[in-house]
Amino acid sequence: MDYYFIESKHQKLLGKIRKEHSPRTKFLIITQYINSVFQIPDKSLQEAFLAEVLIEMNIVLKNYNPFGLHPDKTNESLTIIEQIISDENLSRYFKKSNVEIQRIKDEVKLLENFISGKGFFIDNHERFAFPLLESGDNEYFNLGVIDSLEITLNLKKGLEDNIFIIYPSAVETDELLTRQLEISWQFAKKYFVNKFGRKIPNFEIIIGFEKNMEYIPVIL
Repeated sequence: MDYYFIESKHQKLLGKIRKEHSPRTKFLIITQYINSVFQIPDKSLQEAFLAEVLIEMNIVLKNYNPFGLHPDKTNESLTIIEQIISDENLSRYFKKSNVEIQRIKDEVKLLENFISGKGFFIDNHERFAFPLLESGDNEYFNLGVIDSLEITLNLKKGLEDNIFIIYPSAVETDELLTRQLEISWQFAKKYFVNKFGRKIPNFEIIIGFEKNMEYIPVIL
């Protein structure tokens, strides 16, 4: 085991933590570092490399929000945290954080419900919540948010096809989003016809996302 390499990673990590503002990024880079320290066979050395970092993790846990991040990333990091909790030497650093760990687990479960289509309403209002997960170049995670939308159907005479109007509109047409909307609409029409036996006319379909984003990587 190259302890000088671990010490180098330790100093780099502390520098990143001081500069980084995102609790999600801090959470992930710290757990990645912890996982590397677990490769050290000497328990006393593990604690020496982790003590300062684990104190910072207690602060990070209070501000961590898993929404918008792929749940697998959070679950992988929680598995590492639970290794610390089960360790006799390191568990004392998390006596005050068990509540936060359970909160994060509960929120991940809600996120998994969103992704699986079970969903629920935001702030007890009748606005359906769903996750937007955006792929990017960040080495730690993919950014994302939880959003809701409103859909308005306008019946206009003479329409030869359905018209989709999306706001806030992207600068460039999102071909994937348009295709997703068309597939979802056709599925809904087929369900309605099979259920009620009535033909569906063409509509002007207005879809409004609550978040004022310049792009909409939506999962439908």
